[in-house]
Amino acid sequence: MRVLPVVLLLAALPAFAQSGPSASDPAASSDAQTCAFAGPVMEDVWDEFEEQALNAGCALRTGLGVKTGFCAAAHFTTGLSSSLVGWWNSAVGNSWATIGPRRLTPEVQSGTIQGQTARTFVGVAPVFSRTTVTVDKEGGQAPTEVTVCAYDRDGRSEVIARRSFARGRNTDPGPERLDVTGANGRMIAVNINGNPTNPLNRFEYEISYSTEPVRWDYPATGFADLHLHQAADLAQGSGWYWGSHAVDANAAEICDHTTLTGAVVDQLIPIGTNPSQHAVPVSVDLGAERIDHGSGPRDFSTWPSHEEIAHQQVHRNWLRAAHRNGLNLAVVSIVHNQPLCRMVRELHPHIANQQCEDGASIERQLEALLDFDEANDWYEIAVHPWHARKIIHEGKLAVVLSIESSNMFPASEGPLDTQLGDVYSRGVRSLQLAHEVDSRFAGAAPHMKVPFEVFQALRYPTTALSSLVDGEAGFGGFNYESGCSSNDPECKNSIGLKPQGHELVQRMVSRNMIVDVSHMSEQAVRDLHGVMVGQYDEYPFYASHSRFKPLLDAETQAKQREFVTTDEQIGFFLDVGGMVGVRTGNNAILSAPNRSGASGPAVANDCDGSAKSFAQLIDYADQRGLPIAYGTDLNGNIHQTGPRTGDDACPREGPDADAFSFLGTAPAAGTARRPAVSRTPVRAGTSRPSVSRPSTSRPSVSRPGTARPQVTARPAQAGAIQPGSTAASREAAARGIAHVGLLPGFHQDLKVLNTPGTDRLDQSAENFIRMWERTYDRSVQLLGAPALGTPQIQRGPARVIRRGTIRRN
Repeated sequence: MRVLPVVLLLAALPAFAQSGPSASDPAASSDAQTCAFAGPVMEDVWDEFEEQALNAGCALRTGLGVKTGFCAAAHFTTGLSSSLVGWWNSAVGNSWATIGPRRLTPEVQSGTIQGQTARTFVGVAPVFSRTTVTVDKEGGQAPTEVTVCAYDRDGRSEVIARRSFARGRNTDPGPERLDVTGANGRMIAVNINGNPTNPLNRFEYEISYSTEPVRWDYPATGFADLHLHQAADLAQGSGWYWGSHAVDANAAEICDHTTLTGAVVDQLIPIGTNPSQHAVPVSVDLGAERIDHGSGPRDFSTWPSHEEIAHQQVHRNWLRAAHRNGLNLAVVSIVHNQPLCRMVRELHPHIANQQCEDGASIERQLEALLDFDEANDWYEIAVHPWHARKIIHEGKLAVVLSIESSNMFPASEGPLDTQLGDVYSRGVRSLQLAHEVDSRFAGAAPHMKVPFEVFQALRYPTTALSSLVDGEAGFGGFNYESGCSSNDPECKNSIGLKPQGHELVQRMVSRNMIVDVSHMSEQAVRDLHGVMVGQYDEYPFYASHSRFKPLLDAETQAKQREFVTTDEQIGFFLDVGGMVGVRTGNNAILSAPNRSGASGPAVANDCDGSAKSFAQLIDYADQRGLPIAYGTDLNGNIHQTGPRTGDDACPREGPDADAFSFLGTAPAAGTARRPAVSRTPVRAGTSRPSVSRPSTSRPSVSRPGTARPQVTARPAQAGAIQPGSTAASREAAARGIAHVGLLPGFHQDLKVLNTPGTDRLDQSAENFIRMWERTYDRSVQLLGAPALGTPQIQRGPARVIRRGTIRRN
């Protein structure tokens, strides 16, 4: 018996690279003719594989086609091969497969060809690793030729192996091997072609193949930012944030506004040399926030400020600098706020035709991020956790796409699963179920009465009117608990996870997507925890950007209300293996509990709104064993953590200062900064808080201490060199987080301060990926979740959220 293994040794090529001779090459024409035996089959095979790969979550639909190379990971190869078997078996009933091709399988298949006949075997998934096709001659005397061809998605083909069996009963010992390169990412087919002089001669064979699994189990180094609005310049009708994320800062067009001084109306209406740029106050210094426009070139040494809320903080070169210095994973959040968009549109004639539906904004940003991925070889959108490991291993920034929106997937735009499947096929792997106002899926976390209580009332006017009729104090659009007033910061939104929210969660679980609970009401988070623990076997969820409620003083708690992480919720995250992105910002923070034997906090809390404040949050998480990352919310209309050295050090944010304070009461321009306050530590306790199963009762609230003496902050001098500091950490200490490029320096500055828990930040990329990997443990077997390969999205490139006509809301 003669054994002929054909070994395909694949070159280290990109999984979707085209290889082989060009179409104009005579060799290419010859190969095309030789490989025509499987040509009619391959288009159908590729179509089905792409759709099943998209459903399985290992492919990415882009404007250039579907990228399937991410399916090389061992987790997907077996499942996809199995799911394609069913499709193949159904296809052979009434199509091309009935008259010839058979599926190439790992199991041995035997057969006989006689005379001048042939048998074709087709692989139903691309080859991604070393693959061996073995043909055994079992009997017969017919001379036979075995040809192995590789097929690109675009229809090109190439002969990659060929071997002949001579006439007669060959008894040569041992196998013959042929090493071939270039099949990576392409389909293969094998043709066994008889060519006897005697038509009665037969060739009896056995054929099978084996492939080595591809394992992307690389450790993930570096830290993560779980909430970054990279493309916010395209949100809110493209009229709020100035400066393109797709260009370097020094290549961005200068924002050139001149200012009329005087009334508030001058601050709200863009008046100046170029009023068509963006709808923000044209030059404002309200004490707690600053929006500087100016004109002429900038050196970026002092601009933008950490207080900026209207100019790009994630220019391309800044993001790349952050990556080069330690940021290895970023959850890039596509964001939209419909009421804000409408306000911006009214202020700016040049965007009067921009759509303000969430779907249109999501589409703009998603397409831009896919384009950014194509244009920048250091940046790559991750479609599954093993892909993220591979990206980081190759020295790139792993990007996980998420959506933050209160009106995504409206019923008017079609079935929920179709809309979800569309964004999923283009890389979205995380969602927030609510944003600033209640959504069709969940209740939102009330915070900042102006403007978000107003936005809620505009969306749900019946609820707001009912609260006024009932004599409730204040203007409330949220469904507060019975007997509560919107003016009481301890009143909770009674809306939890809605029926449509349960459906969305089930469909996310079936796709291994992760729920981000940021901005969800406390009741909604409680409901979600009950679902994930009780129905989905502790399926993980996370908060991308939040602060810990026990470390917020009474003023800040009154402002943030439910947009916080409570000790109860920390228990939830620990239950399911989740994590929290700790939100940066220039808020005053209470001191973390003293550690055993210590007489004070690990980091002196004497500079409000700076790294010293943020260090208290990191220390608090560390004492509770909570996995954490950064949750910067850059480009999120918020003030960032400020400097701890220099003239602008310790920029405590007052209770009335927020990203939209120019819409309401705010300190007059030039108001002095509030002095820092001695931060009384909250009650110490390092044990994990006890967590009960979800209930309707409201958890007890840790309240801060009462009045504390005011003291004057004593920031470190800018010229003082502290042990462990670097040029980057000193710049961050002097500027805060003015843009994403300063985040690695800020990270180092926390280490300069000897902040407990920075090792958790160092491990945050790895911990996020581990959390994501856990979604694959059980999800496809849960509660009727569609099995791997079950069609979930419409075939073809249609975009279900793209609107064909421009219209105003």
